[in-house]
Amino acid sequence: MSTAVSNHRRTGKCGQLRIILTGCAEEEEKHLRGIVAEACGEPHIETIRVRGLLEARLTADAPDLILACEAGSAMDAMELLTIAGERSPRTAVIVYSHAPAEAEAIRAIELGAAAFVELERRWEVSVAVRRVVREFERRKRWESEDGAWAGDETNGANGELSPKQALEARLRRSQKMEAFGKLAGGVAHDFNNLLTIITGYNEVLMSEMAPEDPNREYIEEIARAANRASALTSQLLAFSRQQKMQPRVVNLNEALSDTSKMLSRLIGEDIDMRIVEEGNLGNVKADVGQIEQVVMNLAVNARDAMPGGGTITMSTRNEKIRAGKEGPAQLPPGEYVVLEVSDTGTGMSPEVQARIFEPFFTTKAPGQGTGLGLATCYGIVKQSGGEIIVQSRMGCGTTFQIYLPRVYEEVKRYDLPQAPEALPTGDQTILIVEDELPVRVIIRSILQRLKYTVLEAANGAEAMRMLLTPGCKPVDLLMTDLVMPEMGGKELVKRMLSELPEMRIIMISGYPVAPSEDLPPGTRFLPKPFTPKDLAEAVRDALTVQGVYKEAPVAAGY
Repeated sequence: MSTAVSNHRRTGKCGQLRIILTGCAEEEEKHLRGIVAEACGEPHIETIRVRGLLEARLTADAPDLILACEAGSAMDAMELLTIAGERSPRTAVIVYSHAPAEAEAIRAIELGAAAFVELERRWEVSVAVRRVVREFERRKRWESEDGAWAGDETNGANGELSPKQALEARLRRSQKMEAFGKLAGGVAHDFNNLLTIITGYNEVLMSEMAPEDPNREYIEEIARAANRASALTSQLLAFSRQQKMQPRVVNLNEALSDTSKMLSRLIGEDIDMRIVEEGNLGNVKADVGQIEQVVMNLAVNARDAMPGGGTITMSTRNEKIRAGKEGPAQLPPGEYVVLEVSDTGTGMSPEVQARIFEPFFTTKAPGQGTGLGLATCYGIVKQSGGEIIVQSRMGCGTTFQIYLPRVYEEVKRYDLPQAPEALPTGDQTILIVEDELPVRVIIRSILQRLKYTVLEAANGAEAMRMLLTPGCKPVDLLMTDLVMPEMGGKELVKRMLSELPEMRIIMISGYPVAPSEDLPPGTRFLPKPFTPKDLAEAVRDALTVQGVYKEAPVAAGY
């Protein structure tokens, strides 16, 4: 009777959503119930602390969502994910932790978790719950629009999935991709913070070296490695967050040459790598970092197909598809540049080839592959306007062919500077708000060398207290990180502009793409990692818009 009354009084968007909390302490339960209420009103929430009861609920009358602690008392979260996937595939599971580890997060997502979040980051839990609610509502609409979808039976005797089962399978794949994308974004954010430190100090050292200094080549090699690492983090986000590409004219022979040393170390000594380049190869327009990622992914895939050693051949050629002649994969007539990667490995069956570009599809043993490498290649090639084709037979090796449209523009050269550049300087006051101390230190060091006066705060709340304290030195520019504890950059900027509407803002973040639609008008965005030159120019531009920029004498070393 009480349950009926409770159901009648449910409000909010998830009025029929059934949620189980497991593995949580009393305070955690209170915390989670508050987050769920904020996210979707008043669903039916049940706490289960007994393993047998939790297993029984997954078998009969399964919930729509389970919020489970990583080290739960009723059942380990990884075991829960496995059982839920077998007994109740339509139940979404959000795993939370007080101190999430990257390895555990990846494992949880591979097992089908809708999200892996840090409990203390309330907004992360809220976003994950809201996403599950949206999918729950969408599923309800699907079921209400076509009564034929209501059953769980397969279509006929051939074992094919019913329309409802197929939709649910796509739903879980979608949740899995979104969860992995969120994890990838967090990893890239933290890595870009480290790269900001590396590139910052490296350029400071380079600025103090004479062009003929014998140690300069080592500093330049660090710069190249940091640039390549930055490109790799961008590729991680390109797959998971649909990052906007940065295409430029590139020659595939040069791209192969740039990656050949890295590939030699990557594939090992028991594999012979051969590169066959066409001499008069045409140019293509693509994101060079992403093309290098494609090459490395294909090389790793070929290496894994040859556990006993073998040969990888990478070749390039020009190819023209004439009108009236059907091209590979129905490519339209035109001129193309082809990159071909072949191996002498085990080959693939037709069934495997049919699924080879599906995200998370892999033939490797558990823990030995994510199933993302070839899916990433496919996405990059398609975004570049090209086509990727696979040809393989069991026992006869595999060949991947990448067709990219040829362009007749010249490749622009981006050489490292051979002499220190004079960076723009100033004498204004800048407040840095950044929770990562090493990042804050390198930004402060660079700005002080450029003659600016620098104030610091570790988060938005500390910055507000500093700026609103009577007698505080007037600040010309606020430079704040986007995501911080206590008070993030967006909230800080919102409050700051209500008190000091003339304040100029630079927002920095380890996420390469700025959410520009959410930033106040006039706010500059500077993605990490950035160089001292990037930083100096961003500050100069922001202060010039404000009309307070005044160049100081050039700093020593710059």
